[in-house]
Amino acid sequence: MDFTPYSLPLMLAAGVSLWLAGIVWRRRPGPGVYPFVILMLAVVWWSVFYALELSASSASAKLLLAGLQYVGITIVPPAWLLFVLQYTGNERTAFLKYWRLLLIEPILITVLAATNPLHTLFYSGYTLLPQGTFTLLKVKGGTFYWVNPVYAYVLLFVATVILVRAMIRSPQIYRDQAFALLIAVLAPWIANFMYLSGVSPFPGLDLTPFAFTITGLATGWGLIRFRLLDIVPVARDKIVETMSDAVFVLDAQSRIVDINPAALNLLKADAGKVIGTLAQETFAPYASLIEPLKGMTEGRTEVTVPGTPKRYYEVLVSPLRNADGRLSGRTFVLHEITSLKEINLALSEARDQAQESSRLKSEFLSTMSHELRTPLNAIIGFLGIVQQQANLDEKNAHRINRARSNSERLLQLINNILDIGRIESQRIEVISTPIVIRPFIHKICAQVEPLAEEKKLSFQSEISPQVPETIMGDEDLLTKIITNLLGNAFKFTDKGSVRLNIQRDQDFWTITVQDTGIGIAPHMRELIFERFRQVDASAARRYGGSGLGLSIVSSLCQEMGGTISVDGELNEGSTFTVRLPLRVPENTSLTAEDRNRSSERVVHVGD
Repeated sequence: MDFTPYSLPLMLAAGVSLWLAGIVWRRRPGPGVYPFVILMLAVVWWSVFYALELSASSASAKLLLAGLQYVGITIVPPAWLLFVLQYTGNERTAFLKYWRLLLIEPILITVLAATNPLHTLFYSGYTLLPQGTFTLLKVKGGTFYWVNPVYAYVLLFVATVILVRAMIRSPQIYRDQAFALLIAVLAPWIANFMYLSGVSPFPGLDLTPFAFTITGLATGWGLIRFRLLDIVPVARDKIVETMSDAVFVLDAQSRIVDINPAALNLLKADAGKVIGTLAQETFAPYASLIEPLKGMTEGRTEVTVPGTPKRYYEVLVSPLRNADGRLSGRTFVLHEITSLKEINLALSEARDQAQESSRLKSEFLSTMSHELRTPLNAIIGFLGIVQQQANLDEKNAHRINRARSNSERLLQLINNILDIGRIESQRIEVISTPIVIRPFIHKICAQVEPLAEEKKLSFQSEISPQVPETIMGDEDLLTKIITNLLGNAFKFTDKGSVRLNIQRDQDFWTITVQDTGIGIAPHMRELIFERFRQVDASAARRYGGSGLGLSIVSSLCQEMGGTISVDGELNEGSTFTVRLPLRVPENTSLTAEDRNRSSERVVHVGD
């Protein structure tokens, strides 16, 4: 063995390649891992045996070691191509489908190189070039010697084109990865071209294995800086090919220039038969699909494909423009929404059935309520006559009073049911008339005073001087709102007081009912306005109630353009506030008398 200064750089190249193979091997089974590891191991083989060739003393040893190098030399080009194909997501290309054919040339060349002394078809001769302490082997190529460079450069060219295309069409991070790979592959092949063409500054010395040091550094840079083989690009073509959505592209003459498998499946046709045909002809069996799309260059629409079963598609149309900005074609993406349509249809039918059931229920309740209200009014009237005219003892008077009270509660429930029916059928009509507010409020308070007297509660009302003397509103609906709120306050208050306040708030006026009753928990404040909702079942059993009153109040407030809110704490009373738009009769305003009027407070029951 002779000493050679070139052995150390070659061993460095082999070491770097072996290190890269180990790093990438840990990332299996990622795209491109296996061919890349094979590529690096082939480089290690090539570099090590070339270092041994340079150190060998005899011509026979050099020829043997040169032949063994071809195990690595011939594997590098196909391994690189397979790596690029997997890295760029082109697994379905013919190269990968028939990758075993790529091994025919490496096997043939390796066998010819190893058996050259028997036939001299690979090397036709050689020369030893003295270089001081060592000699270089310079071979003369035989018939098959040039097959390997041509084969290698073809595969290199194909791989480079694929890589450059991916670099152009991919996001920035993948472009940086591809750039690092281009540096890694071009360095050794430029060195190889210089060696084979005889323009190398070191005649007889193959610079290719040395250049693999640059390959290792560039690949390592890509691994660390750009996460090479950690995140890899996916070919756009692959995305389109594997999409479940049908995609086809038309040129400016409406000819089909590209189509994916999903669209071919829709047409039940082969790509070879539809590419280049007019869309109107190809889609003739689906006229309902293509007709709405004829004039579209951009937008989104829905189309229906007749058949059994009928299918629905959402179509996205995008324009394709050339460098001058002129329209050169259109892309169509068809996303099937049949399942969604069927679900929406089922929901629509269920909604219609529910609405019809609700309408029938409301009609039944309305009819039943009318039928019940007439005899119930007669019963209440008769009980009133008995109370006034009959000379009843205390026990019977109590019974008659209880019967009348329960009848009135039942009548109130029937009236609520009728109101709910009118609200659901949207038969509530707001009739706005002038209302002299103070007598109106006093009248309502007089109607509910017996409720306060019965439970010995303090009951007060107060009207702010800022409230106009006359306002516009629906007297019947306002009566229902205030009566319901006061009725609830008395019902759920056992001791203390109930207060009614009427105030002005800029362009609104407010009705506030405050009590010291059982109150309401904060988390139930929004729920109490829901129909049939009762805050506490035990309280409902104790105090009575159907869960309709506040729902009716809320609906009536909305009909009049107002709102209702509630405040309070459990066991600390409640405050209900109705806020309504303030409207006054035409040609009236807040007079000096209105401004100077003091707050009108009336104690109806209690202190």
